[in-house]
Amino acid sequence: MSPSGIKNIWANFDWKFWQADGMRKQDVDDDDIDPHYKQMLKYPDAPNSWYFVVFLLSFVIALVVLYKTDSTLPWWGFLVSLLLATFLILFLGALGAITGLAFTTQTFGQMIGGYMLKGLPVANMYFVLYGDNTVFQAQLLLRDLKIAQYVKLPPRAAFTAQILGTLLGAVLNYIMMNSIVDNQREILLSVQGTNIWSGQQPQMYNSQAIAWGGLSQELFSTGQRYQWVPWAYVIGLFVPVPFWVIHRYWSKLRADYLYTPIIAYVIGYLSNGITSTYLSYFAVAFFSQWWLRTRHPRWFAKYNYIVGAALDGGTQVMVFILSFAVQGAGGTSHPFPTWWGAEKGGNYDHCLMLN
Repeated sequence: MSPSGIKNIWANFDWKFWQADGMRKQDVDDDDIDPHYKQMLKYPDAPNSWYFVVFLLSFVIALVVLYKTDSTLPWWGFLVSLLLATFLILFLGALGAITGLAFTTQTFGQMIGGYMLKGLPVANMYFVLYGDNTVFQAQLLLRDLKIAQYVKLPPRAAFTAQILGTLLGAVLNYIMMNSIVDNQREILLSVQGTNIWSGQQPQMYNSQAIAWGGLSQELFSTGQRYQWVPWAYVIGLFVPVPFWVIHRYWSKLRADYLYTPIIAYVIGYLSNGITSTYLSYFAVAFFSQWWLRTRHPRWFAKYNYIVGAALDGGTQVMVFILSFAVQGAGGTSHPFPTWWGAEKGGNYDHCLMLN
C-alpha cells in the first residue's frame, strides 16, 4: 500500500456508490492480474452501497450503545476512534496480506484515547473497542474475502455469508462467553490460569484501560516511570531503516526478508506463557513454504491455498467442538489421557525451569 496506490484508489473511487452494479471493468487478458483474481472477474462484485448500508446501521447502533450504557465516551471521541481505525487498516491490512499475520494496535489506541480522554478508563475501553477491535474485525473479514477468492466463491455470496456469520457469531459468542464465565470463573480470575482457560486477555484489557485511561499522565508522560513506552512507537518507525539500507547496498544478503514488524511482534508474545504453538507454526511453514514449494511446485500451486483455507475453517469448527465436548466450556471437562504431549501438570513446553 504505497502513497501512489492510495492516490490512485482515491482518484478512481466512484462516490456515487448507490449507482454501482458491482461489475468490474478490467482486461482479463492482462498478464499482470493475479490468476485467482482473474477467475473472479466473471462474477459481479458486491456493490459499495451494500457496505455503506452496513456501516450506517453499525454507526447508529454504536452511538445508541454509547449513550444508553453511560460509556462516558463522547460522540467526537467515537468519531476519532473510527478515523484511527480507517487509517490503520490501510497499513495493517496490507501487512497482513503480505505476511499472513493479524497485527494488533490495542496499546497504541489506548495511548491515543488516554491522552484525549484523561481520567476516563471506561471511555478508554470503548475507544479501543471501536479504534482497535474494528481493525481486527476488518482483517478477519478481509481474510474471509481472500479465502473466498481462493475457492472461487462469488463476492456477493461471500458478503452474504459474512453478514449472516457475523449476526450468528454475535449470538453464539454471547452464549459461549456466559457459559465459560459461569463454569470456569475461578480459573479466569486466577493469575496463572491453565493451558486451556485463562483470563489474561480481559484482565490485561481492564488493567491497561485503568493505566492509560486513568493514569496516563502519571505513568507515561515525560519524566514519569514508563515514559519510554510512548517513545517506543517513534523508535519503531526507524527500526526497519538499517535493514533497508543493507538491502539497498548489499542486496545479496537478502535483508528484505527480515520483516521487523513480525520479529518485534513475536518477541513480545514470547512472554505470554506457553509458546509451544510456535513449533507448530514453523513446522507447517517449513513443510509448506519450503519443502512443497521447492520439491513439488505443481502440487503447491494447485492445492496449497485450498488446503490452507480448509485448515483455517476446520480449526474454527474444532475449537468450537472441543471447547464444549472436551475442555469444559459447558460445565464438566473431559481431559485427554496423559502422554508426552499432554502433561497434566501443565508443562506442555517441557520447560526445564518449571521442573
